[in-house]
This record gives sequence, C-alpha cells and structure tokens, in this order.
Amino acid sequence: MLRVHTKALETYGIEKAKGGSSWIWAGCLNVRGMRGGSKWSTHGWGIAIDYDSDGNQLKWGSCKAAFAKAQYDDWWGIWEEEGWLSLGQAKNYYWMHI
Repeated sequence: MLRVHTKALETYGIEKAKGGSSWIWAGCLNVRGMRGGSKWSTHGWGIAIDYDSDGNQLKWGSCKAAFAKAQYDDWWGIWEEEGWLSLGQAKNYYWMHI
C-alpha cells in the first residue's frame, strides 16, 4: 500500500492528492460478515481497503461511480501493478473496494 500511495503521489502530485477523491479513506479492518452472506467480509480479514465511499457506493456501476471515470485510469493501473484487485474494474460494482 505504501508503494501504491508513493507512486500515486508521484503521478498525480500533491495538489491533486489534496483534492482528489482517491485519497478519501473509507476504511480497512472491520471484523464482520459479508453483507447479505454467511462468509466473513474481506474487511474482516484486514485484506480490503475502501476509498471514497460517498462517491463510489456499493451497488453503483460505472455509470455512477466516480472511480469509473477516465481520470482514475492511472490510479487503477498503479494498484494493479502492485497486485491489487478492484471489484469495480473486475465486476463493475463496489468501486470503492480494493
């Protein structure tokens, strides 16, 4: 995660980081089950991160989610280079979730 944030800061610069929704922390470790399921949430294991939950709500697809916009292509590329997965990129929902 440190490598991702370092690369993102180098890519976008401090001014964009201050004003961009990709830097709005929405949580990580939350020991709970999955919503509507019986399995543990990946947040329960501490292996998921959420950013900007207001602009990328759980069931929003690419037509509404902020992170689906082209301005975040580099953001997702940086995460993917480090081996992370975006459910928004992969399944077109839960765009806040990495």
